[in-house]
Amino acid sequence: IPSSGDFVLGVFESKPGATLTVPIWINKADRYVLFLHGIAAPDFGNYAVALDGRALPPYEGYAPWPATLPGRASEPLPLSAGRHELTMRCAGKAEASTGYLAGFDILLGFPAP
Repeated sequence: IPSSGDFVLGVFESKPGATLTVPIWINKADRYVLFLHGIAAPDFGNYAVALDGRALPPYEGYAPWPATLPGRASEPLPLSAGRHELTMRCAGKAEASTGYLAGFDILLGFPAP
């Protein structure tokens, strides 16, 4: 499955309510539109995604076969320079999915228009 740099952050064991938090750094304070790209597969789950507690579009990881999963645009967020926390919380799974796995590829941020 193609990814941005041939690697993804794989979640190989999860259950509803489990969380994964990753620190990220913003170099320049601005308003950003964010996209969390990933991969999808038959045994992947759904995750609520938040940056510093502010909701981003969810990751819905189910697909009948492995595939890339383009992220959806967030609302513009004002972000300060420095450390922030990206949190993914397992919110369940699609009825057809056989598991709660996930594959997070890349978080992209673009200055908001």
